[in-house]
Amino acid sequence: MSSQTTFKTEDQYMAPFFVKQKISIDRGEGVFVWDEAGTRYIDFTAGWGVTCIGHAHPVISEALARQSKKILQNPNSGLTYSPARAELLSVLMKVLPPNLTHVFFSSSGAEANDAAIKLARKVTGRLDVISTHQSFHGRTISTASATGQASHRDKFNPLMPNYRFINYGDLADLEQALDEKVAAFIIEPIQGEGGVHIPSETYLKTASALCRKNGTLMIADEVQTGFCRTGPMFVTGGMGVEVDFLTMAKGIAGGFPFGGF
Repeated sequence: MSSQTTFKTEDQYMAPFFVKQKISIDRGEGVFVWDEAGTRYIDFTAGWGVTCIGHAHPVISEALARQSKKILQNPNSGLTYSPARAELLSVLMKVLPPNLTHVFFSSSGAEANDAAIKLARKVTGRLDVISTHQSFHGRTISTASATGQASHRDKFNPLMPNYRFINYGDLADLEQALDEKVAAFIIEPIQGEGGVHIPSETYLKTASALCRKNGTLMIADEVQTGFCRTGPMFVTGGMGVEVDFLTMAKGIAGGFPFGGF
């Protein structure tokens, strides 16, 4: 298939949610990708922060091939046990912050954030969730409602209720917003989509203490920052910040749709 045929087929049959670049990528290896004509490019997007160890890395492709020859979907889904899942859980217990001792898997970061919000509400019996301006937490209706950017929110009106927004990095804003109605505070340790905003060294630890004092659960959205994107395995773990939920995706599987919290 030529690039022109690919362009024509996708433009004709695929829902036009994006204005695409006229490049048809055929394969990748490491940081490089090649189009159908064989032209090589450097992928500075890393697949939107996903391909943390490069394209077509043998560790990932060989693991997927091995497992696909055994089983891809357990009977009765998560209601049966899996040695592969047990092995992954054991590995995660070695790298997650020590206070996080249970994991639930999802297909994406948005699903992980959505599930963490649901569980925080169930545990606390409260409804409100605090997020920050310029944040990004996903594109489900719930996580779009938790996203602090009008460009990602307004197009999906009406949104879900019970979301409040404060200024990122502002402890006074957080302290004022916390009350008996707040189930969770969801925050990116470093804002990504909103412009790579880095908080002060004391912000996350103090925010954690304020949440704990108020009976509010803190959700660290490490979908973009997790798995060594900033140096440590996770920002919160590297800084010694104790959170109640840590959501992860993207780098956890290097391009395969996978997440967890």
